[in-house]
Amino acid sequence: MIGLLKYGNGLPFHRLDGLQENLGMPLPSSTQWEIVAKAYPRLQPAYKELVRQAAQGHVLHNDDTTVKILELMGERARAAALPPPIQMCDALSRNQNDQLAREQHQTAEERLRFHQQHSGPTMEHLRDWLKRQIEEKLVEPNSGLGAAINYLRKHWEKLPLFLRVAGAPLDNNLCERALKKAILHRKNALFFKTRHGAAVGDLYLSLIHTCELNGGNPFDYLTALQRHASAVALAPGEWMPWNYSDRLTCLADAG
Repeated sequence: MIGLLKYGNGLPFHRLDGLQENLGMPLPSSTQWEIVAKAYPRLQPAYKELVRQAAQGHVLHNDDTTVKILELMGERARAAALPPPIQMCDALSRNQNDQLAREQHQTAEERLRFHQQHSGPTMEHLRDWLKRQIEEKLVEPNSGLGAAINYLRKHWEKLPLFLRVAGAPLDNNLCERALKKAILHRKNALFFKTRHGAAVGDLYLSLIHTCELNGGNPFDYLTALQRHASAVALAPGEWMPWNYSDRLTCLADAG
């Protein structure tokens, strides 16, 4: 519960310390840290497997949001045989064609052909317009609009990737939603003190949010991982947020 309150709900240890004091059951911040840190090794096999599986993905969403580590002020996880993944960073979809592709449940290849036919001409028109604004001096290069146009032209090669590669996304909303927990934690706690503290935070944030994304109960999930730590260590792939309940059912039937 302490890990869920801290990393899932953004409640800093010192605030929980005050709450516990008011309830007549003191629980100092240092003790809270010891509790979540002690559980870390039992949860780590599931977290490492989660990272390993995520690293095999065809599309990886990322963002430049950071959290300071006062102590500091590659380990390779992806299979070598796999090609480089598509990396999606900040962008916001405003493409109506992409909405139609989603509504029609098109495959990646169908979506690619659809965009090449319907979005391709629009993107070429936009590229020509951007070029004309600068070369014909229709916009002052040092103005706000001029700077935005130059920025867009500088990154143009990657922008229309969705017209060349099947499955390339147009928005980073999935990552933006996931970052809300990390940002809430940063807002309330400000920083991690050590690299180990950051690693513990990464573990809890990842397991909690992934469980929520899969419609699970993160408290039940974290509890199950600790109660069955030996089984998790032996076969972590069977204890992912999306399948651990099946494993629990099997254990209950066997018992």
